[in-house]
Amino acid sequence: MEIYEVFKNLAYNIKMRCGFSKSTVVLTPDKYAVVNQVDTIKVKLPSNSIVDLRSFSMHFKGTCEAAGSSSKVHFPRLSSSLIKTLAVYVNGTLIEPIDNYNTLYNKLYDLDGGGVDQTNR
Repeated sequence: MEIYEVFKNLAYNIKMRCGFSKSTVVLTPDKYAVVNQVDTIKVKLPSNSIVDLRSFSMHFKGTCEAAGSSSKVHFPRLSSSLIKTLAVYVNGTLIEPIDNYNTLYNKLYDLDGGGVDQTNR
C-alpha cells in the first residue's frame, strides 16, 4: 500500500467521521485583554485528538487609530491579513513555520475566488 493511499483513507475517514466522535471546544489564548501590534498569541489545542483546523476561528474586537493623524484607519478585508507569522508546534517541536502568512493566505484566497461558493459563478 502506498503512503498516498494511507493519507487518502485517513482524510476520507476524518471527512466522513467514521469511528470518530466530534465535539466543539472553546480555546483560551494566553493573551486576551489587550494585544498590541507585535504581540504573539498562543493557543493550546486539546491533546490526544484530531483537530480540524479548517473549522478553527478566532473572534476579536479591535480599534484602529492612525498614530499622529486625524484620519480614520480601517481593518483589512480579511482578518487573516493581521497574522504575519503562523507556527505549529507539537509537543514543543516546531512542525511548520509559515512566514508572511497574511500574503500567502490572501494570494490563495484571490486564486480560489474566495471559496467553494464562488466556483459556480
